[in-house]
Amino acid sequence: MLKATANRSSLTRKLLAVYVPLVCAGVLVVFAAIELRSYNRQLRTLERALAKVTELQARAFTNAVWEIDEARLGSLLRDLARTSHFHSAIVKGTKGEVLAKVGDPDDGDPDLSATERLFYETDRHSEDLGSLTVSFDRGGIRRALFERLKSDA
Repeated sequence: MLKATANRSSLTRKLLAVYVPLVCAGVLVVFAAIELRSYNRQLRTLERALAKVTELQARAFTNAVWEIDEARLGSLLRDLARTSHFHSAIVKGTKGEVLAKVGDPDDGDPDLSATERLFYETDRHSEDLGSLTVSFDRGGIRRALFERLKSDA
């Protein structure tokens, strides 16, 4: 009787030695897939927000560039810099000259950027004034991911 109990206990240990690591690995794979999916969804949302912000801000910047209103350009850039995930913005003229900027596009690695051409349009013609380039940083999304990973671990 004692031998049968010892064999059963040994068999149980052997099964647990196989199944527990497999279950843990499976849980980790599922958890990683869920976090990766969440990260990608947040990144797509940020990309859409960047495109929308750049498109909308280009309209506001067009009038300031057309009127050569440096004070208005500065004000618009300061307001834009308050946007979540903001990294930098630069307004360039038609020859590529920098008219105004906030943040440093060369500082660090802006992960996401979008450019919109600035056109002043009237009933009779459309004139190219330059471009607005806005860069966002996905570092906030990464930090949130790592914080969730730390708290879940």
